[in-house]
Amino acid sequence: MKKPIINQLDREQMRMFPDSLWTTSQEIMLAKLKLRRDIESTKLVQYLIKILTKAEAQLNQETKPIYFKQATKNLSKPKSMKEDECGSLWVYNDGEICISCWKVPFIKRIKLLIFGKVWLGIVSGQSQPPCWIEIEKTPFK
Repeated sequence: MKKPIINQLDREQMRMFPDSLWTTSQEIMLAKLKLRRDIESTKLVQYLIKILTKAEAQLNQETKPIYFKQATKNLSKPKSMKEDECGSLWVYNDGEICISCWKVPFIKRIKLLIFGKVWLGIVSGQSQPPCWIEIEKTPFK
């Protein structure tokens, strides 16, 4: 790990500067270091997003519904849709609510950490049915 510029100055060099000038020089050097770190971290985030986007395209992993032990029904795809457009969906249904469980691939989990957003799309025709999204180990208490 590189030492900060200030620590690299030896005692003789520090004595050459009056205290008032040293404080100003020190502040300038610290500001430059901070700016350099900020620029490097921005580049790093951009680089990570680029890598994740490429990896996601290569792996072609999608968030998929999965079976879970509390599931009470398996909803089949609509007859009007093809197998590659829609699959069956295991759900818990008590007559009032319907809950499904989805497996999120590793790359999308990293994207969730970076962007902090989850988008929900429902194919429902004329209206939007009431719905919710939960990010928990289980919604069953």
